[in-house]
Amino acid sequence: MQAIRESAQLTLSRGASWFGFRPLLIISAPGLGKTSLASKLASTTGLPMVMLDGSTMTTATPLLGGDAIYRSARASDIVRNLSANGIGNPIVVFDEIDKATDTSRGGRDDPAEAMLGFLEQHSARRMHDHFLGINLDLSRLNWILLANDLSKIPAPVRDRCKVIQMGPLTTNDIVAIATREVERRKLSSDLLREIAKACRRGEIKSLRKLSKALDAAEAMLVRPRLH
Repeated sequence: MQAIRESAQLTLSRGASWFGFRPLLIISAPGLGKTSLASKLASTTGLPMVMLDGSTMTTATPLLGGDAIYRSARASDIVRNLSANGIGNPIVVFDEIDKATDTSRGGRDDPAEAMLGFLEQHSARRMHDHFLGINLDLSRLNWILLANDLSKIPAPVRDRCKVIQMGPLTTNDIVAIATREVERRKLSSDLLREIAKACRRGEIKSLRKLSKALDAAEAMLVRPRLH
């Protein structure tokens, strides 16, 4: 969050009247809360979020739209978000971009290569949308790229981003987060003790597993009783 704050302050100091920051590339092992961090940022700023999934993306259509000559063509996920919300600086999260670097087939655009135009201010001002057939100014989008493996990210993409590598969480880190969540969700302190034991036994090693455990406990709490 500190990197985003500093970048946003720099953007404002340069005369911007909107919230904006330099593209971020966040690297960590799976399950450490990268996606949750991006979602929290969107919630905190009040900006809409566009979620792109590199693990399922086989063309650049979610980024650039599909050619309107085809019956199945559609606008890009970005354009649809802009149209629905009327806000030009949403937070665009490209999850698992490291799984979308080698997906081009035949003459179709490679999503990772298509990203380059968005990450440079001068080119982002004239991004061509295939579905609309016009150039759009998309220079105010706020990009957060998420990946597990930095080595699979093309160098041109890395060079255009602020790269942040998140280290693994310790048992104490997970227990501390669990403590805050148990209090926030108003769950039993007995649950916290059980979670702490599970962490120390190595059964909960990621925020993803912690979240599942907390969600299950919360669901049990609100489940209606049968008589």
